[in-house]
Amino acid sequence: MESKEDLKEEPKESKKEEPKEEPNETKEKEDKESFKHSQEKIKLPKRKYAIIHGYFGQNYSGNTKNPGVHTVEEELENALFQERFISPCNYGDLKKVNWMRASRTDKGVSAIMNVISVKLHKYPNIDENGMKEKLNKVLPKDIRVFRIIEVSDHFDSKDNNNNREYHYILPSFLLERKNEDNKEIKYEEFKPNYEYRLTEEDKNKLKEICKIFLGTKKYHNYTQKVGFSDMSSQRHIIEMSCDDIFDFQDFEAVKFKIIGQSFLYNQIRKMIGMIIDLMRNGKDFDYLKNSFLSNKYDIPKAPGEGLYLKNIDYSKYNDRKLNKKNNIFLTTDDEKEMEEFRKELLQKIKRTELEQKAFSSWLWKLDFKRDLICN
Repeated sequence: MESKEDLKEEPKESKKEEPKEEPNETKEKEDKESFKHSQEKIKLPKRKYAIIHGYFGQNYSGNTKNPGVHTVEEELENALFQERFISPCNYGDLKKVNWMRASRTDKGVSAIMNVISVKLHKYPNIDENGMKEKLNKVLPKDIRVFRIIEVSDHFDSKDNNNNREYHYILPSFLLERKNEDNKEIKYEEFKPNYEYRLTEEDKNKLKEICKIFLGTKKYHNYTQKVGFSDMSSQRHIIEMSCDDIFDFQDFEAVKFKIIGQSFLYNQIRKMIGMIIDLMRNGKDFDYLKNSFLSNKYDIPKAPGEGLYLKNIDYSKYNDRKLNKKNNIFLTTDDEKEMEEFRKELLQKIKRTELEQKAFSSWLWKLDFKRDLICN
């Protein structure tokens, strides 16, 4: 005889639900399929382009694409794919489209002019201005394309530029001489002197410091994992000046202009950090000069928020009489757009201090927790 337990019906197996696709994944698949079908109808040629663009770096972990972090190039690639200038089979792998940037920028660092060279699909009914309009419609507001130029296949945005120009906007209160009587205080009690203004003596000293950086020197102390004997530590500074003073009303700032052939990782931020250290702590010029020798220095790294890439110079490339499609140039309208972008950036730099205390919090660390800003 069967027991009551035996007579119970076996529970019915519930049907496993298929995993639902995320909306973004679904849209990406649809975009890829749509693009694939459009390519079947028309065979699109590929051409190399130079894309001149700028960005506010505060929301990005640098410009160079890097898995796991938000970068400027990630947004640019997404926009190019969304507007079908990069095909699905090449999307996600920058090497496949010969992607090269003129200059890398660190986390928080901005650019008024950076350039990428890249191979893209060329549409018969869309010129370079049309490409620019399409990209600016889908890009975040803190990234702007100023000009797109069709270039020769041999053009390389990094190798074909002859120098890079960076600017650093430094609030003057970071250069005020430290009161040696001050004992360590809590950050909450630390108050920067927004009223401080550079004296003529200060300005003259800053100009003398800038002169010491000129020429070819060893910058092993101004970067990471590079030794004095490494040839890569040698860099050439063409120009360094600090002639412009900005009155932000709330505080004063001085602009440093640095032009060089190329720069090491964190080099400029540590150059500015060295200047602050000299002025703030009353160190002499020999301290700076010895940093280019084999001595080991722990140099503070200035905040990334004050630094921006101002210009990439292609004059030598433009002057060469070789078989090339176009020079790298900007129109008067492009330059006006870039100037408006620069003015907006200056206000953003001001707000990073007033709202986020980016510079004053760094200054407190310099005075009392130096090891936190020397790595």
